Amino acid sequence: MDYANREIEYSSLRDYLLNGATPIWIYTYHASGITSFVKKRIYAFCTSLFGENMFYIDASIGKSLSELLLTCLIQSEHLEELQKFADRKWGEHSDSLLSAALECVPYIGPALGRLAERRAAVPIYTGVYPSAMDELLIQFFGKGEHRFLIVIDTVESLEESSFELLAKLLKTRSVYCILIRTEETPQYDKLENYLFEEGIDFSAHIDFDRPQVKLIKELGALYDIMLSTDEASAIISKTQQNIHAIIKEIRNMKNHSPSLTMTPWEKAIVLILQIWGGPIDEDTLYQIIAMSEVFSENESETFQSTISMLQEKELIEGGPREWLLKGRHNPLLQNIFSQISDQLFYKNIVYEFLSRRNSGQSHAELRYRLSRELNCTTPDDAKTYLHQAIICGKEVPQELMDNAHLEKGRRSDCLLAGIKFCRERRFEEAFAWIDSVSDDEITADIEAFRATLLNRVRRSEEAETALLRAIQNSKDPGQQNLLSSFLISTYIHMERLADAQAVYEERKDLFPDSPMHGYLVRNSTSAYREYREDLYTQALNDFLADHDDFGYYTTLSNQGNALCKTKDYRRALTVLEKARDGLEMFPRSNLHIVYNNLGICYFLLGKYQTAYQYLLLAQRFGRNSMPRIFSTINLACVEAVMGNTDCAIQRLNDIEQEVEFHKLDRVRQKFYVNYLLVESLHGNKTLEGHLAKASAYPDRYFPEHTTHAVLCYQEFMNSGKKLIQHDWRDLYSPCGLAYWYMDPLKLLSKSIV
Repeated sequence: MDYANREIEYSSLRDYLLNGATPIWIYTYHASGITSFVKKRIYAFCTSLFGENMFYIDASIGKSLSELLLTCLIQSEHLEELQKFADRKWGEHSDSLLSAALECVPYIGPALGRLAERRAAVPIYTGVYPSAMDELLIQFFGKGEHRFLIVIDTVESLEESSFELLAKLLKTRSVYCILIRTEETPQYDKLENYLFEEGIDFSAHIDFDRPQVKLIKELGALYDIMLSTDEASAIISKTQQNIHAIIKEIRNMKNHSPSLTMTPWEKAIVLILQIWGGPIDEDTLYQIIAMSEVFSENESETFQSTISMLQEKELIEGGPREWLLKGRHNPLLQNIFSQISDQLFYKNIVYEFLSRRNSGQSHAELRYRLSRELNCTTPDDAKTYLHQAIICGKEVPQELMDNAHLEKGRRSDCLLAGIKFCRERRFEEAFAWIDSVSDDEITADIEAFRATLLNRVRRSEEAETALLRAIQNSKDPGQQNLLSSFLISTYIHMERLADAQAVYEERKDLFPDSPMHGYLVRNSTSAYREYREDLYTQALNDFLADHDDFGYYTTLSNQGNALCKTKDYRRALTVLEKARDGLEMFPRSNLHIVYNNLGICYFLLGKYQTAYQYLLLAQRFGRNSMPRIFSTINLACVEAVMGNTDCAIQRLNDIEQEVEFHKLDRVRQKFYVNYLLVESLHGNKTLEGHLAKASAYPDRYFPEHTTHAVLCYQEFMNSGKKLIQHDWRDLYSPCGLAYWYMDPLKLLSKSIV
């Protein structure tokens, strides 16, 4: 059928697209005809701009944005390209990122099998983010080889865990987005506020109003019915401006037929498709219906004729072997969806089908969700979905953990919990689970994993012993490189810099061409007092060879921080900005360190306001104790230099107790000497207590700086001057942060996971 009216909206949207505007916001209502407008008017025009790279997403089906996008990509011509991209970026490994990710998208059909047969990539970094798929998608779209148009309908239905991915995609130059809001809900307000804070543009917008008289007359003309203004107005009143009801009314006028009804078979298929939440293959659909009361033997012909009828009514789409709902806001469908008893009946059938079939990972989320809705969740329902969520890096709510009934001491349960908490960087909890595995069930992989967790929970003496043993027992060069990296960081935390250097010198040439060598070199840079250009160059080259973007950009951040110590601030800024641009491809939980270091650099360059903003971001995104304390100290110093000493002192007072009891002396080394700077700028001359503490904790790299600062503050206390005459840059001790993080989960084999 042709499309009627909406010329003003079409013209506006076309102009926005031609001018490169993104995102384009469309504000409309349910059943306004927006979906047909996009698919029948806009898609035709956009073919010249984007070719086949146009994806329509219905956010109301309840899937994450990453799942919906991956579904679109895999069903497109980009399947092989996506696979090759992953292989090129992360190397070919037996642990398949794509295969694991696709287990969250079970309705892909044959594409899943094709992809799973190949050797794909593991994530180069396992961090805190809703889905491991996000990283793949951000980098794939960000490479800029194609231009894509992504239309997200009912954007107000997006779950909060998808907000970050959407914001990153909207900032990607190769991605153009049309975002359709059909209802102003609290969830939409939350989304809009989030995107506003991320700097997303809202200027390109279109109001797509409910159908009016002019549109209804033109729709009538398409059916050869000439409607008067009064007749069109009557239709508006009768249908409440629902576009589907309007078309139905016009069709009834033409055919003089009674209202359309649905057969039991049609209702069954529609309800199953709605519950399934996405495309479903015909065989699966038929098997589920076979469990219902509408089915009797040898009903395949009835099934096929019903499929054809639903397609003719434009209630389903797809085929020839996979089907999904079309036009969810159609009055016929809405009426069926509102019948709670039918909903419960078919939810029970789908749940029973998945339970009988022992569907495993491929439909774990649907099975678990239905069990929750039906109030019949079993530990197996929860544990199966928990396994899937952990493999794919999805966010795991506490409710799911509780329903899985995991037990400490049970090896499989301990691994599930340990991996889950490790991914969330809740290392104390991860260690507690892994440490409960009985000695007779501990493999070399688990022993190595436990050793790294000891490092993460700052049990340094035990970590040293465990890491040395794990290195000795390991037969894998890449694993040895990674374990040695953890050992180096352990010695640095223990203030044993000479031992850290010795590990590097001993192991740098053992496996130079093996994976993870870059981390060995990167961590070693922090073991030396002097700036080592050769080590940074080596680490960067290693990461380039391994196609490890996370390692590469974290090394740049560390290098920028080290350059600040040499007072080469201009070069440091260039390096740090490059690191920031690269790391912003990753989840925000990775950004606090580079933001902190940028804040220091801008501070030392005299750009106080910019420094302040970066340090606020660092404080906001930093989850762990030490990074948060360091960014707070830096913030206080900036505030003090800017003249806001009251606020600066309050910041430091708020964290002093935490500093006193912190496990690392490094924290106290930075806190007390900078506390003296803030108090002195405030004019306080009663500094004896903090002078003694600063003297007791000299900087591990530059103890002479601490000694010099203490002498200056003593001179200030004994003078009658109101302000320190020395340049604050001489007294400020930058609280720089280094990326030492390496993923402990890389030590676990696929069979273990």
